[in-house]
Amino acid sequence: MILTAGMATIASTVMAVYVGFLYQEFPTIAGHLVSASILSAPAAIVMSKLLYPEDRHPKTLGKVVEAHYEKSSS
Repeated sequence: MILTAGMATIASTVMAVYVGFLYQEFPTIAGHLVSASILSAPAAIVMSKLLYPEDRHPKTLGKVVEAHYEKSSS
């Protein structure tokens, strides 16, 4: 799900390039691209859950999960 949502949105540098190219023809293109990028993240989550649904009870449902960090030695 995270990979799907990450691939559905657009990087800010790529968005800036698109705005730079298209600004002369479409002066309001920046707002359209920002809103399309924001709206595509929840849509990607819905699509990933439709294509690969959870069929069991999640192990962490209702629990507070603490992150575990291990310090690596160099």
